[in-house]
Amino acid sequence: MRILFVCTGNTCRSPLAAAYLREKRPGWSVESAGVAAEPGAPASDKAQELAAEVGLELGSHKAQPVGALSLEDFDRIYTMSSSHLRFLPKEHNAVVLSNLAGKAKDVDDPYGRGLQSYREAFDEIRCYLDELLTEARA
Repeated sequence: MRILFVCTGNTCRSPLAAAYLREKRPGWSVESAGVAAEPGAPASDKAQELAAEVGLELGSHKAQPVGALSLEDFDRIYTMSSSHLRFLPKEHNAVVLSNLAGKAKDVDDPYGRGLQSYREAFDEIRCYLDELLTEARA
């Protein structure tokens, strides 16, 4: 399975989602990108702090713009918000991550806010990804 997670800057939500899924499914190819990413930017300090808190690794993460990737290489593309969909060609069938749980809700961007905002965003991401993992086991 080849999965891409997309957020805005590729420094918070999508790297956390990718790190979590890589941990749970090491055999899957999982990447993240941003619609307005600064190439090579590290994960935000708070994202790295949260990752360490929950046993994930983001220290080597480098942001990449979604436009630098060949989207046809991915089986599934998940965005963190509905606004990200407009940056992705319709033929790639990208969906908002919350659709995995039958919801139509954006994952709030914690960038620039406190660690608790990162925890809340990650808890939401983890909940949606657990739905994907359950689906994959079925």
